[in-house]
Amino acid sequence: MIEYEMVGATYDFLYAKYSGRSPKELLKYAEIKPQSSFLDLCCGSNGRMSKAAFDMGATNVCSVDLNPLVAEMPLTHWKKDNLIKTPSTINDYIYYIYGGLGWYVFNSSVHDYLSTLLPITTFDTIACQQGINYWFNESDIKLVKSKLNKGGKFVFNTFWNEPRTIPVVKEYEINDIKYAEITVRAYDAIHHSVYVDGTPPHHTTFKWIPPEKFMTILVDIFGKDMVTLVRKGSTDIYIAEKQ
Repeated sequence: MIEYEMVGATYDFLYAKYSGRSPKELLKYAEIKPQSSFLDLCCGSNGRMSKAAFDMGATNVCSVDLNPLVAEMPLTHWKKDNLIKTPSTINDYIYYIYGGLGWYVFNSSVHDYLSTLLPITTFDTIACQQGINYWFNESDIKLVKSKLNKGGKFVFNTFWNEPRTIPVVKEYEINDIKYAEITVRAYDAIHHSVYVDGTPPHHTTFKWIPPEKFMTILVDIFGKDMVTLVRKGSTDIYIAEKQ
């Protein structure tokens, strides 16, 4: 499970290589429509994909992440003087209103969120950017499907190449700052560490899930003709539609 003891700015700094990817590249497969509802699972402390969904026409958005800093992320996207913030006494969420748009924010695990009573019971789109390997399992994917409206889509991206069982070190620079990553697979778990000069390293562990397992579970739950796989370089994008 990912560690969240660091502040959001530090997390985004350490993972600058990945946080720079536009969420709209993934969301174009969701075909978001005006005034639709959108659920962002593992939204991160910056909520970039949630904000992108608003920009593409969604008007009701739920964002879920274990990072406690997620509760304040709308403040980084919208003008504070026009933002109405309403803490809820039920289910530990915060509701924001901005210009007629509604943004629900949950500090929660994916499983706990999907299992609870939600302010928005079903969605037109459910998406997960670069976070599926932390929580993917058959029972929670069934819950995801149950939260989709008819014709709604579940989209996510992940890597398809199997990590090696010996440590792999990658070194690179971003804005003249030196980074190093170490990745190793032990059985079905991937251990990943990021190091930057002068900054405490970050260590995380997530599941190795082969593409065949993703497809088997998605097809079993959504149906063979309702699942599409798009491969772009080292990234796989899955689109599952509810009949």
